[in-house]
Amino acid sequence: MYGNSQNQYNQQYPQNQYGQQGYPQGNNYQQPYNQYGNQPYNQQNFNQQQYNQGLQQQPVMGQGGPYYQYNEHPDSKVNKKDKKGRKSSSSSDGDEENLGYFQQDSQNNQSSGLTSDKFLRSGFVTKVYTILSAQMAVTVILCAYSMSSQKFKNFQLNNPGLMIAALVVNIICLLVLICSRDQARKVPNNYILLGVFTLCESYLVSFICSMSNPKIVFLAALFTMAIFLSLTLYACTTKSDFTTMGGTLYVIGMGLFIFGFFLIFTNNNVMHLIYATACAVLFGFYILYDTQLIIGNKSYKYSIDDYIIASLELYMDIIGLFLQLLEILQRLSGSSSD
Repeated sequence: MYGNSQNQYNQQYPQNQYGQQGYPQGNNYQQPYNQYGNQPYNQQNFNQQQYNQGLQQQPVMGQGGPYYQYNEHPDSKVNKKDKKGRKSSSSSDGDEENLGYFQQDSQNNQSSGLTSDKFLRSGFVTKVYTILSAQMAVTVILCAYSMSSQKFKNFQLNNPGLMIAALVVNIICLLVLICSRDQARKVPNNYILLGVFTLCESYLVSFICSMSNPKIVFLAALFTMAIFLSLTLYACTTKSDFTTMGGTLYVIGMGLFIFGFFLIFTNNNVMHLIYATACAVLFGFYILYDTQLIIGNKSYKYSIDDYIIASLELYMDIIGLFLQLLEILQRLSGSSSD
């Protein structure tokens, strides 16, 4: 009885070339059994999502009856190797498509990163020039008050000790900000140090302006503003890279500093005029150098955390240029404060 049932089953489910039972053949076709062997496979219960993921079901005859295993769909892009270790053509195509996808995704990530960097740099530039504008406003107001108020001018003349104290505090704040980057980046210490430095520097500059001809001071300020704006525009648009000139500018600056120290003991008008002109040119190059470091589109750039240092450097460049132009105009007009 068992043998007849087995023969009937074999006729209904003939073996394929691999010795496994396949789909039912002939007039006695029935829906294949599912993986539990007791329920016909229901086409309505077909999982379309699994099929879309590259899976298809094929009935395989096992010892417990027909069951279903999930094979790779012919259109699947899963990277597989054949038995000989060679990639099939479909896998190669899939690899190329996957590679293209990852390349596109990498390009998108790079584009997003570049956009983020530009956004951060733009915010950094805005912060630097906002702080610089505040510094210049304080300096201009104090200088204007010193030139317009005779009482304040007399106060400065009658209190030379305050000038010395302002100079000492100015140097201390400058050294702390430049030598200690932690303090230059720590809020609110960095703002306090920069504010004290700006007040001291403005007080010193206002004293120099009060001892000069107001017309010459105004002319020097006008020339400084025009030169600064033109150099800033040039630094932002030129292809030349001035950020690599830091060492050269430092050497020239130290040479001029030593030369200026010995020039104090002379009263040669021509030598002073040449020295002031050389210093003005040096500060002009420093404006180009620091501007490109702030913009950040060349070889070197400021970190976005160094907005105080960037503002300080650019402020000193402008003040230095202004004082040298003031010296040049005074020497040329013959109304030097000496």
